[in-house]
Formats: sequence, C-alpha cells, structure tokens
Amino acid sequence: MIAQQVAQKRFGMLAVEKHFVTKEHVTEALQIQVDENMNQGIHRQIGAILFDLGRIDAGQVQMILGELNSTSKLAV
Repeated sequence: MIAQQVAQKRFGMLAVEKHFVTKEHVTEALQIQVDENMNQGIHRQIGAILFDLGRIDAGQVQMILGELNSTSKLAV
C-alpha cells in the first residue's frame, strides 16, 4: 500500500517533500510547462525545467527519478 502511494506521487511533490525546492518553484515550473506546451507545442518534464532554472541539481533530479522508478515497479 505504501509503495502505491509513493508511486502515485509526482516529481514536483517529491522534490518539495525532500526540501529540494519550494511549492512556489514547482508552480513556476508548471506554468512554464503549460506556456511552452500551449505556445510552442513542446512538453518538457518538470525536473528538466527546475534544473534549467537552477532550482535543482542533476543529482537531485536523478534521486527523485530513481525513487519514482523503483516505487512504480513495486506498485505493479
């Protein structure tokens, strides 16, 4: 049950829980994601946007992705 709960979390939620970024940083990244999608037809991942903004480093991105990947396998 706990693995399912973690697997359903999103990148931004985990980044905030780990104190890598603030809720405001995730909101900023989500706005950028929507704007780019609507205006340019591109879709970047939240982690990539946070990294490009200098809000999170590559190691933190990898840590979150690893956790999301490992927990999603457990939930299956």
